[in-house]
Amino acid sequence: MRRRTAPAATAMLSFVLATICLAPAVATAQTGLGPLFAPPTQSERDAVATDWAARDVTPAQYAVERTSAGNGFPLAEVRHQIDGLTHFGVIRYPRHHAAGGKFPVLVLLHGGFDGLDLNWVLTFDETFPGTCVADSFLVVAPTFRGEMLNGYGILPTRWSDGEPSPFDHDCDDTIALLSAVLANEPTADASRITALGGSRGGNVAYHLALRDPRVGRTVVRYGPAEFRLDHVQAGAQQKLETGATADRLGDLVFDHIAGPFASGAITLEKARHLLLSWSVAPHLRRDLSLQIHHGAQDDVVPVPHSIVVDAVMTGLGAGAPEYSYHEYPLGGHDPYSLPGHESLAEAYLCAAPATTDASALA
Repeated sequence: MRRRTAPAATAMLSFVLATICLAPAVATAQTGLGPLFAPPTQSERDAVATDWAARDVTPAQYAVERTSAGNGFPLAEVRHQIDGLTHFGVIRYPRHHAAGGKFPVLVLLHGGFDGLDLNWVLTFDETFPGTCVADSFLVVAPTFRGEMLNGYGILPTRWSDGEPSPFDHDCDDTIALLSAVLANEPTADASRITALGGSRGGNVAYHLALRDPRVGRTVVRYGPAEFRLDHVQAGAQQKLETGATADRLGDLVFDHIAGPFASGAITLEKARHLLLSWSVAPHLRRDLSLQIHHGAQDDVVPVPHSIVVDAVMTGLGAGAPEYSYHEYPLGGHDPYSLPGHESLAEAYLCAAPATTDASALA
C-alpha cells in the first residue's frame, strides 16, 4: 500500500497518537505484505535445503505403548522422542501379517488440525477397489507435535508434546517415527516405502518425498504446495487489515508468519525463510515419484496449488508411470468427491518398485 509522505511534525504527531491509542499495530510500515510474498532467490532456496539437512530427526526412546486390534487389523500404539518431545503414532499391521515376513510400508499422513483419528487409520482404504493395501501394507501413521491421538477406546488416547509447528516440522516428526519403526519392527520392508496424504498431510507427503530418499511413490490428495499464491497473500492481508479471513491457508500464514512479521516479532528474512520452508513447489525435482489428485471446486486448498506442481514437474520432464496429475472438475476438499482416484492410487502404491536407497536420510 502506497502512502504520501507527511510533513515531519504531522508524522511525529501521528506516531504518538498511534502509540497511545493503537498499541497493537506497532509495525504500520510493514502492513504491506508484498515483500514477504516476492519470488524466492536461489540463495533463499539453498538456505531452506541447508536447514532441512541440518535437522536432527534421529528418534530416541522408542517403545510400544499398547497393542490391540480393530476392523480386522492388528494395531500398535508407539512412542518415541524427537527434539526432546514425546511423540505418538500408530502402526496398522496388514491383515496377512506374519512373523518372519517382510511387508511394504505406507506412511499415512492425516489432514486437518484435530489430531490423528484411529477410526480413519482403520478405514482410509475401505473404498479402494482391491485389498492389496489392507492385506499387505504395514501402515505407519504419525501424530504431529502438540496434537491428540484419538484411540476411540481401542488404543489409549494420547497427546504428543510441543507446540504445533506446521508444515515442514510435521515432516520432522514423520521421518523420526518412520526411522523408529524401521529400526524396531523386523517385518517392515525398508526398501519398499510409500506415502499417502491429504490436505495438511498432502503437504507433509510432499515434504517427505523431498527430504527422505527412503520414500518412493507418494500419493497426494489436494495438498497445499505454494504459499506465495495470490489467494494466500490476499487472505493474510485481509486478516492483517480486518482481523479475520475466510481463506484457510491465508489464515494459517498470518498466524504463523505474516502476523509475527507485521508486528515486528520476526524479520523479513526469517518470515520469507518460513514461508519458503512451508512451500514445496520451489523445491521440486524431476526424480520425485508423485501421483496427485485435486478437485477443481476445492475451496480449502484451491486447485492452483496442484496446477503449479504439475507445471513444475512437467517442465522438468517428469511423466508416467512415476508422475501423474489428475484433476476432477466437480471435486472438492473430500476424497469421496474424486471419483475413481482410489483405483489409481491403489494401483500406483501396490506396484511401487523397491527404492535404491533404503537407509540414507536427506
